Amino acid sequence: VDGITFDGQSHLILGNTITHAVTRGPDRVALSGATDNDGMHFFGRGTIVKKNVIKDIFQDESPEVNAPHSDCFQTWTNANSITFDSNYCELENSTIYAVPMEKFFMIETPSSSTSTVSNIQIVNNIFVSKSVATRWTIMEIGGNSCTTSYPLRNIAVTNNTFVHPGNYVADLAILLRCSSAVSIEDNAFYNFGNSAFPYIDQDMQNNSAVTISNNSVYTSTGVAPKGGPYAGDNNPATWMKNPAFQDVNQLNFHLTSASPLINRGITVPGVTSDYDGDARPQGAAFDIGSYEFVLP
Repeated sequence: VDGITFDGQSHLILGNTITHAVTRGPDRVALSGATDNDGMHFFGRGTIVKKNVIKDIFQDESPEVNAPHSDCFQTWTNANSITFDSNYCELENSTIYAVPMEKFFMIETPSSSTSTVSNIQIVNNIFVSKSVATRWTIMEIGGNSCTTSYPLRNIAVTNNTFVHPGNYVADLAILLRCSSAVSIEDNAFYNFGNSAFPYIDQDMQNNSAVTISNNSVYTSTGVAPKGGPYAGDNNPATWMKNPAFQDVNQLNFHLTSASPLINRGITVPGVTSDYDGDARPQGAAFDIGSYEFVLP
């Protein structure tokens, strides 16, 4: 079953490790009530989700009729003022599904005007996809359709590190739809986006008040994402420059002293520390990604 489902108000979900969640029951398309093998389903208001690890959830362990929908975090109704800080999310490779349905986050549009999803802060997290598939290793914010009366509102994705190790470049990192007042800033993207897709895709053009800035984007193939940098990302020091993590293959994404991400971020209100708990900033400005560079 899913790792953790929470609702209610003002919880602290701290320091859990979630592995090997599995789908239970018949295929969910054939019979309602079957569950995906997700790490967390989140609802309610005012909860902080911090320092949790979600990994080793294998779609191969849930061989349903259709591929199970495996996400680290998912919601679709009544989730407000929830903060995800310094969590580790790892998507594993599937060997039995040609197009695995794996996502870091799936934040869906509310199904009715009486429910809301708003004020979601995603900060200092590490998102790793080990899938060899190029699609679906993404953060999906929004749904296929919406009305102006209840889009997703006030979503902040700041100072996170997104990595697709090896030479597999995922089509995109974030799919953004039906959202209002979204900020995507100070994130490090490694191997997301290609000649066919931008690293952040707004394919339906039904978003408003979106800010995308000061992100680092790099692909090991040397092929830049479609459309080039967003206007706020047009920094020659970080666009298609190797971020110089300590060891990508060993999943060590601390910055080396040669990293172009050092002092290249902007100050994000309310963010005072990094993934390790070290103070931000260490130098003249925030560093991009989940870690501040700390002198030994």
